Amino acid sequence: HPHNNVAVSLPWLLLWTTLIVRARTAGARCIGISLLAATTGFAVTGGHAETALYILMANALYLVLHVVRRQDHQSHTAQARAILDWCLGILLGAGIAAVQLIPFLEWLPLSAEYAERSDRSFIWFNWQFLKEIPSLAVVAMPNIFGNPTWDGPYWSFNPWSNYNEAALYTGVVALALGVLAIVQQRSDPQVRIWTIIGGVALAMAMRVPVIDR
Repeated sequence: HPHNNVAVSLPWLLLWTTLIVRARTAGARCIGISLLAATTGFAVTGGHAETALYILMANALYLVLHVVRRQDHQSHTAQARAILDWCLGILLGAGIAAVQLIPFLEWLPLSAEYAERSDRSFIWFNWQFLKEIPSLAVVAMPNIFGNPTWDGPYWSFNPWSNYNEAALYTGVVALALGVLAIVQQRSDPQVRIWTIIGGVALAMAMRVPVIDR
């Protein structure tokens, strides 16, 4: 699963984005931009282009929500500067990854996967997302559909998706604390930001209409 090599960069990207938004001096801005560029380069060369795109989209959403949250404490000039600094860091990161990114972009149109996906048309509503709904049960009970290491047909655990890809379980305690935070701390800006990002990510994973990736 090479996407793990890329996804591991997301917390660092968010940390450097926060540093850029909160920077008050030119030195702090340069540090934030440099760290963001280095981590972006690491992510893009991690070996899974789709995941790199997803975490950069999540990072961009986090930036927008973070800037909006701080609009009462920052001038419009400071907000615009933070966004431009972030864009600069991403572009520099792409430059760092250019040694791999440029050959990849040259090869991509020649690949069978590109040809297969190019034939698809955009679908506003896909009934396939209904098949994903039962997989939400693995959030609390990871083996509710069985386990491929158990006796029986491999598909017995879930007839709709791969066991590893449907692994949403992070622990009952973590799940309960997450729900409690949303309910009890919903007025906290950080909770709101992560609720929105988490909701969008879950909707993409569940192939919700319009948001379906």
